[in-house]
Amino acid sequence: MEPLKQAARVLAVGFGVRLRARAQWRFSLFLEMGSTAVWMVVYLLFWDLIFVRSGGFGGWTFPSVMVFVAFQELFFGISRGLFLGALTYWWIIHTGRLDVHLARPMDPRLTAICLSVDPPQLIRSCLMFSLVLGIAVSMGFPLSLFRLLIAVLLAFLSAVGKALLALSINYIAFWWGNVDALHELIGTFDHFLSVPMTVLPNALQIFFTIGIPLFFAVTFPALFAGDRLSLASMGRPLLLLVACLGGWAFVQELLWRRGLRRYESYRG
Repeated sequence: MEPLKQAARVLAVGFGVRLRARAQWRFSLFLEMGSTAVWMVVYLLFWDLIFVRSGGFGGWTFPSVMVFVAFQELFFGISRGLFLGALTYWWIIHTGRLDVHLARPMDPRLTAICLSVDPPQLIRSCLMFSLVLGIAVSMGFPLSLFRLLIAVLLAFLSAVGKALLALSINYIAFWWGNVDALHELIGTFDHFLSVPMTVLPNALQIFFTIGIPLFFAVTFPALFAGDRLSLASMGRPLLLLVACLGGWAFVQELLWRRGLRRYESYRG
C-alpha cells in the first residue's frame, strides 16, 4: 500500500502545481477551451454532412456517432491528460533526468506520469464529453448510468494499454538514444480512432483488439453504452482486453529491466 500512497501524494502535488500554474494564464486557458469547442462543432458538422449526403454510416445513426465522438474526446483526454509522461518517457532517459528519478524511493515511471498530469486537458475533455453526450441523449439516444460507467472504465483501461505500449516503445531510448520518430509513430495510431472501427477491414479490427487495445478506446464503449452489445457478449472481449494489458505490462517490464542494466548515468 505504501507505493500507492506515495503515488497518490505525488499525483496530488503534480495536479495542484500544474493547475495553479495554468490558472495564472486564465486568458490562454479560456482560448484553449474555446478552440476545443470550435473544433468539436466543426467535427460534428462534418458527421452531420455525411449523414445528410449518405443517409447512414456503417449501421451507425447520428446520435450514436455523437456518443462515439464523446468517447473519442474522453479517451484523448485520459491518454494525454493522465498518461502524457508515458508517451514522452524517452526524453527522460535520453537527457539523463532518469538519474533524479532513480534516486527517489518511488518508481521512476510512476513519478514521471504523476508529475506530467495535465489538469486543463482533463477538464476540457470531461466538459466536452458531458456536453456531447447530453446532446445525444436529448436527441433520443438510450443511455443508462450502469452502461455508461462500464463504457468509461473500458476507455480508461484502453488508455492504460496505450500507455504501456508507449512505455515499451520509449524504452528503446536505452539503446538508441533519441527516439522522437518512434514517439510520432505512437501518435499515428490515434488516426484510426477518427472513425468507428467497425467499418475497418477485419484484419485491422483484430489487430486493434488483441495487438493494440484501441478498439476498446472509443468504438466498443460507444457500442456498449448504446445498448448495441449485451452483457452476455462482454465476456470474451473483456478477456481479450485483460490478456492484451497483461501482455504489454510484461513486455514493458522486461524492456525496463534490460534497459536499466545498460543505462549509464550522466553522473558516472
